[in-house]
Amino acid sequence: MSAQEQKPKQEVGQVTSLYNEHEEWSVNKGDKTIHAKRMPGRFRTFKNFTESLWLIFFLAPYIRWHGNQALLLDVNNRQFHFFNLTILPQDIWMVSLLLLLMAMTLFAATSVASRVFCGYFCFQSTWVDWFTWIEEKVEGNPNARVKLDTAPMSADKFRKKALKHTIWLLISVLTGISFTIWFEDAFVYWHNLMHFNLSIIEWATLIAFTFGTYLLAGFMREQVCMWLCPYCRIQAVMPIRRLSCLPMTRNAASRAAECVVARLLLMKPSWVIALTASSACMSVQLVWIFVKASRSAVSPAACVLMPAIR
Repeated sequence: MSAQEQKPKQEVGQVTSLYNEHEEWSVNKGDKTIHAKRMPGRFRTFKNFTESLWLIFFLAPYIRWHGNQALLLDVNNRQFHFFNLTILPQDIWMVSLLLLLMAMTLFAATSVASRVFCGYFCFQSTWVDWFTWIEEKVEGNPNARVKLDTAPMSADKFRKKALKHTIWLLISVLTGISFTIWFEDAFVYWHNLMHFNLSIIEWATLIAFTFGTYLLAGFMREQVCMWLCPYCRIQAVMPIRRLSCLPMTRNAASRAAECVVARLLLMKPSWVIALTASSACMSVQLVWIFVKASRSAVSPAACVLMPAIR
């Protein structure tokens, strides 16, 4: 009897069997940089599309509406402005419902299709992908980058490293600026920034986001996912135990596809129907409330309370 036949039979999809396939694996604690190859294909195309949605984060604050910033989270005056709609403190419960709906959608997507959020929508994955794309354009393919890292310092190596880190820092600074202008007028902020007239809080926010983005996306790439991300801490309670979908296997693509199909087949239809119906009802109600408030120039809370008062 061969050695393969003598191995004890294990349940398909069991967590231990997945780990036993690669017992030689070791966790990268940050002592070395992993240079992954960018693989083309339909999943890469879809990833490029989802990452492009983050351009809204950079461009939306510059949209003007009747002379004012269309999207403004005015914390100082306790008002959130979305075009014609103004959300006041008494309307915050509706925002909480919207966030709850988004969380339910995230949990449902994770239970059905595993870590699709991490791969296609997470801001850490997006910024790391941008940084590694720049790294590839400046330093070359993964093999060239490995050789460059191990090579002694030279004029060519210094030029490439300096150019890469300069672009990284520019993106980090733009990230800090883009975050701040969601909370105050974008053009006023740029005017104050050009004249070095920002407040202490504004300077602190800009510096924190600049160095945070530069450090997390440039140097602590997979370490952020393993050590700092709160989302990966809650995933263990969401999946079905027998179908823990770990894509790090020898046949990663087929394992992931089998895992998604198995989850879809084993989920109770009542759960899917209930979750879909409740999410749809909440979405329709919130949209109706906000549209009515926008047309009547009153707060969303008033649209809910007025029928009860009458």
